Amino acid sequence: MKFWTTGIFVALGALLPTLALGQNQWDAPGLPPANYFEPSYSNGYPGGGYPGGGYSGGYEQLLPERNDQYGGDSLRRLTIREAFAESYVRLDYMHWKINGGDGALLGAPVAPSTLGAPPPDLSGRNRNNRLQATNAITGLQPQTFVVVPTLENEFDSVNGLRGTFGIPTLAGTLETEIFYFEQVDNVITINPFLDNQSPASASTIIAGTTLFINGALSPDRMILYNDGYQAIQKTSFWGTEANWIFNPFTPNVPTEISPILGFRYIALHDDLSIRGRDIQSPTLTLNHMIESMTRNHIFGPQIGLRAQSYLGPRFELGAEVKFIAGINSMDESVNTSEIFNPTTSADPNQTLEPNRSFNNHRTRFAPVFDLALTGKLQVSPHFKLFASYEFLLGTGFSRAFDNINYDSPPSATSAPTIRLKSDLQEFMAHGFAVGGEFVFR
Repeated sequence: MKFWTTGIFVALGALLPTLALGQNQWDAPGLPPANYFEPSYSNGYPGGGYPGGGYSGGYEQLLPERNDQYGGDSLRRLTIREAFAESYVRLDYMHWKINGGDGALLGAPVAPSTLGAPPPDLSGRNRNNRLQATNAITGLQPQTFVVVPTLENEFDSVNGLRGTFGIPTLAGTLETEIFYFEQVDNVITINPFLDNQSPASASTIIAGTTLFINGALSPDRMILYNDGYQAIQKTSFWGTEANWIFNPFTPNVPTEISPILGFRYIALHDDLSIRGRDIQSPTLTLNHMIESMTRNHIFGPQIGLRAQSYLGPRFELGAEVKFIAGINSMDESVNTSEIFNPTTSADPNQTLEPNRSFNNHRTRFAPVFDLALTGKLQVSPHFKLFASYEFLLGTGFSRAFDNINYDSPPSATSAPTIRLKSDLQEFMAHGFAVGGEFVFR
């Protein structure tokens, strides 16, 4: 008895789904089954064009599209495609000013030659208070005066490019950015010349590098370049970042504010080379060389806020502030050659001076503050014009023009003591950018 009862229930369970598919319980008897449709009419007659009307008795079932690995769009692929359909790409031309050591003296400050008098004018413009040229071994050079160059601001107009790619999602927007500025070269060249307008008599003007003596100011310790001088400064600046921009705190209001969480990398490379010749005698010519190099690699997490305000259907204003808790992994070096004596000489009595090199690697905290003001104009459904002003300020940067300790020993016959100072400075860059933004949908 139990066997038959079980068999009956199994049979009913198998038949009930079929009956449910064939007839909707809420439809009147005789109507076509659910999930079927009547074939198209032809020549005004139902049922495929048979005279006399009526149904032809043929129905086709509506089936969902098959999805396999060779065709069709799965839900996952549709989701990815929809996300990229809302993405955007922006390319900007940047015109910035980069802090490049404005007014940095390429030498050491000097003490006045007379107690209570002002120190000499190292620029050489004041003909009544110039620095007398003095050789560390042979002494004063008659009617010869020294100009010590300073780094003027040659970085007022630095050109660069920036690319931005964003992918909006339901939870926020993933935005990545990369920028690069052209390398800037600042070249200072000073060749000896005769100044006929000197108060007393004609004077020869040459370049020089002033030095400390054991860290103390000196009125007459210097390196002379009586056969030409050249200083070359090179600076490179680039970086990248990736940010997650959350949805606004309060959407659909005149000004929407969104938090920002991301990661940033900034690279600042500096090179400074000071070279020149000093002909001391027919048999002795010194090729002075002082080189400084710094490599700043700043990386770390950043947080910030982005505010957007829509002024009508086509114009958008924005402001963005970010703080980077940066770590600066830096490499520094200073190299010198033939400061007081030659490296090699055929004269066995000549004092020789080996090349000297100082290298250092260190890691320091380098916070960076970034403020940007932006504007967008909707030109077409898929294209916007973009303009911005950005200000970037950081601390804990190593610069080549500040890392040279222009020191010397009490005796010029001793080994020179110009070395690495490992100083840290502020860094500032700011400027305008214009570009275009293309939105895929």
